[in-house]
Amino acid sequence: MSNTSKKTTLWEFFQSLGKTFMLPVALLAFSGILLGVGSSLSSSAVKESIPFLDFMPLQLLFMWMTKIGLVAFIYLPIMFAVAIPLGLAREEKGVAAFAGFVGYAALNLSINFYLTVAGVLGNAEQEAAYGVKSIIGIDSIDTGILGAVIVGIIVAKLHARFYTYKMPDALAFFGGARFVPIITTGVVACVVGGITEPLEFLFLFVAPALYLIHAVLTGLGFMVMGLLDVTIGNTDGNIIDFFIFGILQGTATKWYLVPVVAGIWFAVYYSVFRFAITRFNLKTPGREVESAEQIASAVTGEKTTGYKGDIILNALGGADNIESLDNCITRLRLSVKDMALVNDAVLKANGALGVVKLDAHNLQVVIGPQVHLVKNEIQSLMPA
Repeated sequence: MSNTSKKTTLWEFFQSLGKTFMLPVALLAFSGILLGVGSSLSSSAVKESIPFLDFMPLQLLFMWMTKIGLVAFIYLPIMFAVAIPLGLAREEKGVAAFAGFVGYAALNLSINFYLTVAGVLGNAEQEAAYGVKSIIGIDSIDTGILGAVIVGIIVAKLHARFYTYKMPDALAFFGGARFVPIITTGVVACVVGGITEPLEFLFLFVAPALYLIHAVLTGLGFMVMGLLDVTIGNTDGNIIDFFIFGILQGTATKWYLVPVVAGIWFAVYYSVFRFAITRFNLKTPGREVESAEQIASAVTGEKTTGYKGDIILNALGGADNIESLDNCITRLRLSVKDMALVNDAVLKANGALGVVKLDAHNLQVVIGPQVHLVKNEIQSLMPA
């Protein structure tokens, strides 16, 4: 990719990111008006100047306006954490927004875990030094808007990558869009809490050799840091430790070498893991042996669900016949204009386990645990 293309892509991303700020900012402006009007009209100076405003029902109304006006100021970070994935997601926007809340909660729970292990909680002096406060009912460090924006961007990227993720049938309920909140908590726990098990367990049992390589590379990483005389104390080895025991302690800790070594170690990890996986054909998640049918499907362009979405869509009477499309755990739930256009035989011939016609316009198509992927595939074929 050329430098011009990279700059264009980056510019487009920041443009899209800026648009997502509009929703919480608009609410902030409205809340500010409520807060300003309510607090000014309930002030003693105004009541003395305009006596009839001292009427109790009016004062209760003004105090209520003041309280409601605080909502955007108190919950502004979580609004950004939800609004950014909502605005950046192209599909399954509701799941993206939900994952934003999960990610923000996971961030604060991870910080709470760190504060508990470090012995900060319960010590008034240390709590004051760390700036501990209650955030959505969790004793945490207030990361403000910045923390929420970072979480929102991470969740948006994870959602774009994993909302169509296919899992084995036994775990299919947790696949697709539902996988996004799961992977979000894992990533946040690794970065903020220093809990790396969610990532390590992805390959520990299916490719133990990779875990041995991981152990060696981790040991070599600590050795390199020792040789460079990097001295950053830590309790869990997370980003909070790096900031508090590294950056805030000055250059004597040589914290500035950490990003440099981390970049080099990323390249080493990637190269070694890639070589080992491809050279020894290690069956890491997503590299399972494909059947002849799956290979043929990939060659002909059939989607990863194994169902032919275009045929299923036509069997439902086409996009123009569908008024609403959704799914539960195993079934497509549809509302159609003309039930006579629905072809049961074609649906069953293309993987449907059954067709249930509820009335003249509503029906359910029994697909199985991969139904969310089938729904996404059909939606992608329908005009926006």
